[in-house]
Amino acid sequence: MTEFKSSKIATATGVAALATMPVMLMSASASATSCPVDSTLVAPGVCQIQVTHSETLTLPTGIQKLSAVLVGGGGGSVLSGTQYGGGGGAVTYIDQVATTAPLEITIGAGGDSSNTPASTGGVTSIAGYSSTDALGGGSGTGVGGSSGSGTVSGFLSGAGAGGTSISDSQPGPGILPSAISGVDTTLFPVIAGEVALGAGGSPSATAAAPVNTGDGGNLGDGTAATQSGGSGEVLLRFALPVDLAHTGANTGLIAGLAGGLMAVGTSLVLASKRRAVRRTK
Repeated sequence: MTEFKSSKIATATGVAALATMPVMLMSASASATSCPVDSTLVAPGVCQIQVTHSETLTLPTGIQKLSAVLVGGGGGSVLSGTQYGGGGGAVTYIDQVATTAPLEITIGAGGDSSNTPASTGGVTSIAGYSSTDALGGGSGTGVGGSSGSGTVSGFLSGAGAGGTSISDSQPGPGILPSAISGVDTTLFPVIAGEVALGAGGSPSATAAAPVNTGDGGNLGDGTAATQSGGSGEVLLRFALPVDLAHTGANTGLIAGLAGGLMAVGTSLVLASKRRAVRRTK
């Protein structure tokens, strides 16, 4: 008798325990395992959309908080008897960007020094956030170009978003997104391979300013190909969104199944106890 009783109670208890399993499974699989289309996982749990040309962007669903780093276009370098490096574009941060409507984004072009005088970099902006526009870097006139962030150069090389130039041949540095003052370090943590943005241009470097960095133009070999500044960009970051749809389960169905199994388990436990009482009389 005792053995029969224990078996029934153990079975009922096991069914009752199973009732909680769908809830636990739902919880374990509720978080998405990959970033939405057109975004990239750049850090654990952090997705990024890199915008490199002007567009109206429709955002993925499920984003709880969206932050942005804006980079203005770098200024063009100048060849006017003396060579001057262009200033780096501004690098600015928006802590919370609206996620309820498409974003109109403008990406600043690099300053073109085929113009006379050489042009400043273009402004990078998100519609509705004009106070945080990333201004373009300045072209050199007597000294290297100032940065869009307002850093002024006292040398032939351009100033950068991260500081002023150090010498005629050493331009001002750019700034890492994770080092921007007030940045949300959950969405912009220090990561391997992080690129400094908005560096000043050099009058002696020969490489063209990379696109989408906001770097100022270089003029090491005196050719037009290396005079323009680098274009800007926008980096949008958000946490990996919660997504139940990919589980293929309906939350109402799961809750109902869990409740049903719990009721069955409870009934079996009570029935087993009643049988045990009758058999002991």
